[in-house]
Amino acid sequence: MDIFNSEIEIIEFFRETKTEETLLLPENDEGAEQVYLSIVQEWGKWTNSSGKSDPPPDFFSDELELMMDVMRVDDHGHIGKNGKSIVNPTRERESKVTEELRQSGIFDMVPNAKLYLLVDTKLPTDEDHNYRFYRDNFIRTVSSHIKKISNYKLNHPSLKTIFMVFDESSLYFESLEPIKVRKVGGFCRGNPHLWFLDKAFMSIVEDSEIDYFIWFTPYKHCGLFTSNNEKIELPKATLINIRKFTEPLRNYNIANMISAEL
Repeated sequence: MDIFNSEIEIIEFFRETKTEETLLLPENDEGAEQVYLSIVQEWGKWTNSSGKSDPPPDFFSDELELMMDVMRVDDHGHIGKNGKSIVNPTRERESKVTEELRQSGIFDMVPNAKLYLLVDTKLPTDEDHNYRFYRDNFIRTVSSHIKKISNYKLNHPSLKTIFMVFDESSLYFESLEPIKVRKVGGFCRGNPHLWFLDKAFMSIVEDSEIDYFIWFTPYKHCGLFTSNNEKIELPKATLINIRKFTEPLRNYNIANMISAEL
């Protein structure tokens, strides 16, 4: 599998994010800014506890009074036909390609190289990048970790809780009308999906014991322009102080949601 099965690799990837690519909510929140800086500038003060035999959560810092759990979500995984197991064609394809590369001997030629895979599942867009899969995957993953917060607090009762979600989904749009077929390279008129203001996602985070929520979204990039042809920049990372978060949330029309990636 790819390197992002390791929590520390996700952290190192996040630490490459530039300050101007990071959105704080509330804006200029001192607590959120301190959490961000603790990871990108003071990582030496953290303890890695992400090993299989280590007690949860994945990382903690007694000095900074913070603890953090790291998880991955995407818009591919979904419940299979048996109604129980998770099916993820992209992960399956990544595993196959990784094994093919290993058998070819290329890993022996470049033993210190980091593996980043961009695979093609050959699936139609609505089966490969699906808003409903994305929403359900997020809820399922974050909910399962929220249930473990009480265990984190047993090990670190005085530390504030951070969740970092490494979100590998594509950018979505809420089109002006339902779209069933879209031409490759075509334009889509509508509103970009602001994931950090989506009630379906944020309601589960707000109603929890999470103190700070880091939403790391490095792949939500697209040429976005307003009706006045002004370019729109979306964040690569959003860091939310849950205790002070008061932004109005909205419901998106699932029938109108479409991936920007074709």
